[in-house]
Amino acid sequence: MKCIRCMKDSNYKDRSDRTCPNCKHKFAFEPRGGDPITDMLFLNAINGVSGDGHIKFGVENLYYEVNRRWKRQRAPLGCIAFFLFAAVAIFGYAVIAKPRHVNNYYIFGAAALLVTGIAAMSRISRPLVRMDLATFNRLWDRWREVHGIPKGLIERAPLPEFPKDLEADIGDYSFDRAVICDRARTVDLLVANNFHFENNCAVLSVDGYPKGPFKVIMAMLRRNPKLQVFVLHDATIPGCRLAHQLIKDPQWFGGAGLRVIDLGLRPRHADPFHGLLLEGPSIQPNEEEGISFGEAMWLSKYRLELAAARPEQILKRLFAGLMAHAADDPRTGDTSGAVTTCGAFDSGGYGDGDGGGEGGGDAFG
Repeated sequence: MKCIRCMKDSNYKDRSDRTCPNCKHKFAFEPRGGDPITDMLFLNAINGVSGDGHIKFGVENLYYEVNRRWKRQRAPLGCIAFFLFAAVAIFGYAVIAKPRHVNNYYIFGAAALLVTGIAAMSRISRPLVRMDLATFNRLWDRWREVHGIPKGLIERAPLPEFPKDLEADIGDYSFDRAVICDRARTVDLLVANNFHFENNCAVLSVDGYPKGPFKVIMAMLRRNPKLQVFVLHDATIPGCRLAHQLIKDPQWFGGAGLRVIDLGLRPRHADPFHGLLLEGPSIQPNEEEGISFGEAMWLSKYRLELAAARPEQILKRLFAGLMAHAADDPRTGDTSGAVTTCGAFDSGGYGDGDGGGEGGGDAFG
């Protein structure tokens, strides 16, 4: 196993106390001791999710990155082909030649066929995350204990209320755009990476985060007749309904006749995230406003969190969505409002690629 400090390999007997024999640096994990991953895999996950230290990320992004890279060993196709050929050859010889002790040939053939089946099953991956959150949290605590908190990790700090004497002055200003998220942690991700500042964009969550400046920002948004509103969300039932909620809820933009652009994840985006899905609510699927029956079927079984995409992907695709609709008329001509679905998350890779083992790269084109 390789030390992440000096990059020297060591045998198990030489690191029995979880210490590198070369530089004496501690290992956080020991696969021989029951840990599912190595320090190098975890470090590469941190580097991958942070864009080699250039992007700030949340611990939830790291959870999915570890799952992306931690994949069980798959039997080579050549191995499957070899045992399948052996099984066919043995059975064929037993049937055609009818040798002595023919039953032994059937046993050998059955054994080869069994190995073929086991090897083939190893190449079938399940759609759900393999490592549960409790296991990851244990590994994360151990990593911080040994190696410290990685650079770029987002740590939420409470924001103060706006001073009353500033509210009147701030009200004279506004934003060109607003991105409304279904999760506060998505707001944290965008703000930590200065997305709001670089794109003159308010970033809020549907549940009123950040609490301190929320009311003032909402008042600013409502005063802007040219405001463009975008939503960013998980592929969940509440997430996929978010855009329609905003155009109907009077506490948001109900009755304002706004056109809301839906940039969030939907069931059609699930394929690149095979192995990173969560279990759905297991409810009877029903077609709802903003959700087709086919989507409802999928959403009753699975959930896809935006955090499963690398932060760099989220930032790039959100920016692409904003630019794609920069010239759109934000008003619909009546008070009912409308929802436009954007395909910014439709094409290309999400940084998943193969992503297995200790490496993996960003597949964004």
